[in-house]
Amino acid sequence: YAAVRLLTLPDSTFLAGVATTDDGKFRMPVVWPKDKKLILEISFIGYTTFSKSIPSSFRGTSQNLGDIALFSDGILLGESVVVGKAPLAVTEQDTTVFNASAY
Repeated sequence: YAAVRLLTLPDSTFLAGVATTDDGKFRMPVVWPKDKKLILEISFIGYTTFSKSIPSSFRGTSQNLGDIALFSDGILLGESVVVGKAPLAVTEQDTTVFNASAY
């Protein structure tokens, strides 16, 4: 699910936010602040954030924004190697257990 946020300009104050449905649709009732411009941001992990200025003519009306495409951000990680070392000894209650393979 993508995150949809509505921010006020110029200070980017959070006004409203919702998550999309399974098919990417969203509905966001908004109380439009006086004398503020709005920007819509849609984000999803692994994709670039979509931003669109919302004109004041949208005030008090329901709008269909059409299809909005998010594009892959193109950052791919290569191989990850996790290296760890077993502890030499572990204390369990009143017993010390030595890890023979750690020596």
